[in-house]
Amino acid sequence: MKILLLRMMGLGDVASILLPAAKIMRQRYPDAELDLMTFNVVAELMGLMPEIDKVHMVTSEQWPSEMQEALPRFIDLAEYLAYEEYDQIINLDTWFMPCVLARCLKDMGLPVAGNYLQMSMQELFSSLLTFEIQQSYVQQPWQYIESTFPNMAQWFERWWDKPEYAEMAYPQFYLNQCCQF
Repeated sequence: MKILLLRMMGLGDVASILLPAAKIMRQRYPDAELDLMTFNVVAELMGLMPEIDKVHMVTSEQWPSEMQEALPRFIDLAEYLAYEEYDQIINLDTWFMPCVLARCLKDMGLPVAGNYLQMSMQELFSSLLTFEIQQSYVQQPWQYIESTFPNMAQWFERWWDKPEYAEMAYPQFYLNQCCQF
């Protein structure tokens, strides 16, 4: 079995979410090939983990700040990942472009779990061409995220105000509660 985990946020976030997720996946699938995709120098840190077989690094050049420039680069990343022939791809990310990448992979027929863009790539391109998509859409995850994680909807709520989660740190809440890792 060949598994890919995606999380492309900053160093602290990736270290507190992707690192424990990789350890959990290694425990669940001890004989699997476990790969990660993450952003910039965080990839170097993740490459030091003995649980990881391969780290794919997304560089700043591959992720420009303008969506019109980033979109073709992420489609290229999707094609590259499709070539890797993963049995399971899990997107732990909540940012727009990683969710686009996951949706692109899903639309290519690959086994994607976790978070992905709620509209198809065809719908995204159509809305971009007709200028129907608003900037607020890409800035508000509750609008663009669809998820296979059973409790991801709780992530959109003010979970820290709920007594049952008050003692939880964010990584524990996200991985254990939302993603049910």
